[in-house]
Amino acid sequence: MIYMQLSKSGQIAQKTLLAIPVHFSFVNLDEFVIMPNHLHAIIILERPDTDHLPIYRVSGGTTKSKNPMLYKNLSTIVRWYKGRVTFEVHKFDRQFAWQARFYEQIIRNEKRLQLTREYIVSNSQNWQKS
Repeated sequence: MIYMQLSKSGQIAQKTLLAIPVHFSFVNLDEFVIMPNHLHAIIILERPDTDHLPIYRVSGGTTKSKNPMLYKNLSTIVRWYKGRVTFEVHKFDRQFAWQARFYEQIIRNEKRLQLTREYIVSNSQNWQKS
């Protein structure tokens, strides 16, 4: 596997990504890669109240019950991740910004999971060649 040489921002992005399962006990992190200007990650949401495990591929102040951080979903995780990375990176780079949205894809079977893992690994290899 080829690993990216991470910038200081990239190191923060990776450290924060690895912390997601610590902050969200219902999450398992699978294959991922931090790229110079984006990331790819497979995030598995453990949902004991359902018969299946939603698995997502991710590519980027309200109060009380309306607080979106109270919900166990992918948007909550991405919101926390982007906010945490932004807070840390802004300490030395005030120009840092994320795209407003993120791309998600539900992985519905083992074959698609394996193909997605392969894509994530090859994406970093292809970046190295360009």
